[in-house]
Amino acid sequence: MNKMMNEFEANKVAYYEKLLADERIRKAMNTAEASLNVEGLFVTPEENELILSCLRGDISEEEFLQRALSLTTRKPGQDYNDFVKTTNELPEVVEYLQSFPVIIGDLVLAHRLQKGWTQQKLAKEAGTTQEQISMIEDADGGITTGTVGKVFQALGLTEISAR
Repeated sequence: MNKMMNEFEANKVAYYEKLLADERIRKAMNTAEASLNVEGLFVTPEENELILSCLRGDISEEEFLQRALSLTTRKPGQDYNDFVKTTNELPEVVEYLQSFPVIIGDLVLAHRLQKGWTQQKLAKEAGTTQEQISMIEDADGGITTGTVGKVFQALGLTEISAR
């Protein structure tokens, strides 16, 4: 019976030590994130998990430093490029991106930006509304071919050839 009580007490102490450690980790993370936010910086979920792994003792400091370095040496736009690569592997995304409304919307957006026009300016030139231009660029549908034709004319896209 005495042995069982000692084991219970030891488990209870270990449990409370873990709770205390978890509470310290939570407070440390909150303090670190608040400090970064003041600087205008934010911790990504991937970075957050890496930090927690180190604080919990799941990984060594050396492994933490190596993995943290790999996160900081990412090139600008790499996350976006990774996202594009991943989404382009999904057939439904590829099908959507190759759909007629998306192609038309991208074409209109690209030419509008190339001219330095706002949606409002393009709408005025095409004799339509800014909302209609937004719907075209967002591939929303519900736009008549007549409206698209006027927008194309305003952008100087009267002749389009497949390449």
